[in-house]
Amino acid sequence: MSNFLDRVTGQSKAITHLKKNISSNRIPHAFLFTGPRGTGKYFTAIQFINEIYVNSGYINFNEQRISNLEEPFIKFITALPRSKNESGDDAPLAKLDSSVIEIINNELSIKKRNPYYEINIDKAQNIKISSIRDVKKNLAMDYDEIPKRFVLIHEAQNMSIDSQNALLKSLEEPPENVIFILHSSNPNMLLPTIISRCHEVQFQALDRESLIRILKQYFNYNDNEIELASFFADGMVTKAVKLIEQGIEEFLDKCINILRYSLARRYNTALKYFEEITEQMGDEGFHSVLDILQKWFIDTLKERLMIENEYFDKYNDTIKKFNDRYKQYDINKIILKIDYLKNLKNQNINLNVCISNVILEIGYIGIG
Repeated sequence: MSNFLDRVTGQSKAITHLKKNISSNRIPHAFLFTGPRGTGKYFTAIQFINEIYVNSGYINFNEQRISNLEEPFIKFITALPRSKNESGDDAPLAKLDSSVIEIINNELSIKKRNPYYEINIDKAQNIKISSIRDVKKNLAMDYDEIPKRFVLIHEAQNMSIDSQNALLKSLEEPPENVIFILHSSNPNMLLPTIISRCHEVQFQALDRESLIRILKQYFNYNDNEIELASFFADGMVTKAVKLIEQGIEEFLDKCINILRYSLARRYNTALKYFEEITEQMGDEGFHSVLDILQKWFIDTLKERLMIENEYFDKYNDTIKKFNDRYKQYDINKIILKIDYLKNLKNQNINLNVCISNVILEIGYIGIG
């Protein structure tokens, strides 16, 4: 067996699983890679395809073709924007402006060079039914000289119900020598009939060491930024990248200021810092702030239990002062309350209302 899968960092269970599939010569016709965003599902799919080709004895194998997502070896499907006058019978790119197509091609070009890059195409929310129909046309073509062909569906949960139903026929009656690889960070959005026809491989959040190694290998950030982001990224490359791109040190300082001024009941000042973040990042900024605040309270709880801080070494003194002043306060209460406030925003409650709730809830600690 070749060593392509050994290139994958931080997913030993998934890799062991896939190697067993290859060595047994019983490779399912459809896989579903599940797990958090930014944990290597796409990169693993590429290396898995390389491994299968090498073990098939295909003499014209070229791994660069796989990395470049070249057809007919790989049919790559991702979410695309729609034009106003587009119908399901149009080809996926047919009605899009040339400027939009250029952006799509540029994003895919970056993805081919950096498998951990998160594709970012404006208004690309769904995988079109035309893209799935295009898969069927592609598979109907005869390539006898190629031992295996692959369909790689990126963030498969973005398929509409119609797109998923269109895919089902191919999954139920798969063409010979075609392997589907779907990967999804939210498989609950897939139809049970899709899931049941796929062999699931679960991916875990990356350990901190693996996350740091990937960030250093694929992204041009300084070591201090990578080290700091690795504490707060929950084992996800995409989350670490977003934290670094928004200026992680400044962002953390703003979050701590929201905490300080809320505790001091200087609500307008706390609100100012919160609004600076949400003006830059929108709803995502709201969730990021709550995530950081929750981690800060987790560290205050650890300090009480004389367990080493997990996140906020830089703010040890602040944590100790908080615990000295509010030693009677039940920290689990605010940790659970932040979970509630996260869900409140997910229910499409007005962002300003949610922000005010966060500040007031922290302020109640100061009153108590």
